[in-house]
Amino acid sequence: KVEGNPQGPVLVFSNSLGANLHMWDEVVPFLLPHFNIVRYDTRGLGKSLVRPGPYSIPQLGEDVIAMLDERGYDKVHFCGLSMGGQIGQWLGIHHPERIEKLILSNTAAKIGRENRWNARIRLINQKGLWVIWEGTQKVWFRDEFTQQETEKLQEMKEMFLSHKVEGYVACCAAVRDADFREEVSRIELPTLIIAGEEDTSTTIEEAEFMAEQISGSQLVVLPARHISIVEHPQMFANHLIDFLM
Repeated sequence: KVEGNPQGPVLVFSNSLGANLHMWDEVVPFLLPHFNIVRYDTRGLGKSLVRPGPYSIPQLGEDVIAMLDERGYDKVHFCGLSMGGQIGQWLGIHHPERIEKLILSNTAAKIGRENRWNARIRLINQKGLWVIWEGTQKVWFRDEFTQQETEKLQEMKEMFLSHKVEGYVACCAAVRDADFREEVSRIELPTLIIAGEEDTSTTIEEAEFMAEQISGSQLVVLPARHISIVEHPQMFANHLIDFLM
């Protein structure tokens, strides 16, 4: 989906595991006057095709490069959340010539442990995505958000459950296998790191590690859990505008 100011700098958004391009719906309106905004569904999620898995972050990163080439975008700003942030790290390491500025939101150089990912994949293959939704919403959102924003929570639940199991678990494998702890210091791009103060999936400590490794990077902490763009869209957008403009 492409929208916004066609004369503005191109800003690409990359979604998290379990979401699609609509996860950015609340943020985009604040950015439309400033940027030519490109959103896409990661391979296996949303309306993108479900190719046989498992996937890898390099594979998902090459998908981004192919998309940029197809649309004729030489250099873009890139903002990725969680899995999208891992894709952003890979692009920053391996294709810095295609990225102007980099935003890594609610992500880490290494997310989770292999045995936890394998257990999740087995459970979903056996019972479907619905079985992990209750736990996922607690990781994604603070309690006050889930209690007050019931309509938005329902939208996110429907988004999560709309994915095909095959695509979701293939993306789980990509996150499971990615480890940039030894490489993230190679990123030399202007980088903004955004963390949630109550995020237990990708913690403040893990954000601080990336900030220490990426020379000259900035770290911002929002009063949120994992999907900070949904809890605080205007705050998130304001930080992007300050960083990119």
